[in-house]
Amino acid sequence: MESEVPAGSIRWDEINIMMTEHPEGKDYGHMKINEPKTPYQERMSGDEEDEDDLHGVLCADALAEKVLEARENAPRKQWSEADSSGGSDEEELSEEAKEHKKKFKEWRKKHYNEYQAVQRARALMQHDQEEEEEESEQSEQMQF
Repeated sequence: MESEVPAGSIRWDEINIMMTEHPEGKDYGHMKINEPKTPYQERMSGDEEDEDDLHGVLCADALAEKVLEARENAPRKQWSEADSSGGSDEEELSEEAKEHKKKFKEWRKKHYNEYQAVQRARALMQHDQEEEEEESEQSEQMQF
């Protein structure tokens, strides 16, 4: 028997709410992915493979041998003093090339003077700020 509900109270139809909010075919955003399992073939005890290579891990001796082999087979470049001094000799350049190189170095020095540029910018900002303060003081005095 249904219990009597006092007047002015709410009675919830829980079965109807359950059917409305949780329908049978609703998946709630969970997606099921049907994929086959990743194939994995365990190593058979009868396989004849390198004794050094156990389950894909090299032992230290085999690794050291491979490093020495790679070092011996790697191409080598001979370095000269001209390479380490920073490029071609000034004597080999023509007069025009020397002049161009000198101008380029001067231009580069002028271009990369960031410290001086920052100092100038700070001075300009300070000057602008002082002017704004003076203007605001003058405007306040004029209002009185």
